[in-house]
Amino acid sequence: MAKDVKARIEKFNEGRNRDLLDYKYEAMRKDSLIFFRGSCHLFYEDFPKNTGFDSSPLGWITGDAHLENFGVYKSNDRQVYFDLNDFDEGCLAPISWEIARFLTSIYLVFKVNNIDEATATELAQKFLSHYCQYLGSGKAKHVEEALADHITGYLFQQVEKRRRKDFLDKRTEVVNGTRIFKIPQKKIFPLDPARKTTLKNLFDRWAQQQKTPAFFKVHDIAIRLAGTGSIGLKRYIFLVEGNGSPDDNYLIDMKQCPSSSLSNYITVHQPVWSSQAERIISIQTRMQYETPALLSSIDFEGSSFQIKELQPQEDKLDFDEHHINEAEWPHVLKTMSNVLASAQLRSSGRQGSAIADDLISFGKSQDWQEPLLEYSRQYAKQVEEDYDSFCQSFTEK
Repeated sequence: MAKDVKARIEKFNEGRNRDLLDYKYEAMRKDSLIFFRGSCHLFYEDFPKNTGFDSSPLGWITGDAHLENFGVYKSNDRQVYFDLNDFDEGCLAPISWEIARFLTSIYLVFKVNNIDEATATELAQKFLSHYCQYLGSGKAKHVEEALADHITGYLFQQVEKRRRKDFLDKRTEVVNGTRIFKIPQKKIFPLDPARKTTLKNLFDRWAQQQKTPAFFKVHDIAIRLAGTGSIGLKRYIFLVEGNGSPDDNYLIDMKQCPSSSLSNYITVHQPVWSSQAERIISIQTRMQYETPALLSSIDFEGSSFQIKELQPQEDKLDFDEHHINEAEWPHVLKTMSNVLASAQLRSSGRQGSAIADDLISFGKSQDWQEPLLEYSRQYAKQVEEDYDSFCQSFTEK
């Protein structure tokens, strides 16, 4: 294994916007969990080959299952759902890969929050037990707002309180009766006029193919900085007409779709996708109970981009904002185990993924659980070492 962590990360990020990458690397130096989120490729580069882990059933996986890749959002039916929310790395792979990454994130979250390893192991075991029960049941479920409790219930409550005007006012201002972006501001950057015109023309052509083109009339466009792993890719935010008044404008996110970080490490045959956006949206549609509002794709400058509504009703688990006490963790992890197992069952039997019967059998078996749990515990320590090395490489400049 190559030991120069910084060099491995820089090699993976070659070709991305250099200025924006500085933001990414700065974010990754904050703590080991954010480092883990921003270096998904390292996890799969290091994942042991030709082991029993690869013998698990094949399934559609997000490729980046961790504790902060769950959240609340509105779909096209305007109902609120709690589900997995990041499919950039999605692919067909042994489902043990997904479980191992999630288990590793448990150890890292607890380390960052100064919770001892014995407690982390106990809760990781509970997550795994619940996951196996849900998978073994063979029944895909979803988290309903009326039955949500603890942190998921809190997220549902928060989005119900949020109003579009407040959401818009944080990011935009009304000038002469029309909203425009407030610039400069955190995570939103200006576009030069020529670039803005190019993107507006592109978006106008896309809008003409929608049911209500007037809804997507563009008022302003800016560069958007969001996520961790995707920083450095092209990403834009559009302020559009919506339902008419400035307080009922909508924000649309347009994000470049790269190939999956797992692509160099998968030996499983993958479907032939027409674009990376088709890959991501197809897997997302299969795994989620309902997809986010306005989910679509567009091609621009030789790359495919994912389009979706940026919502006042969208909220994800963020441990800087949501402080979960130790008593809540079993409930949080049980909910997440339900969501993860259900997503795999929901997408079973599609283009090479195992049928539900095979997933049920895997969920009921015992022999793989402790080895995978132990691997995840040990790999979390490797992440901590890599994180320290990464941080040190910058202080030595």
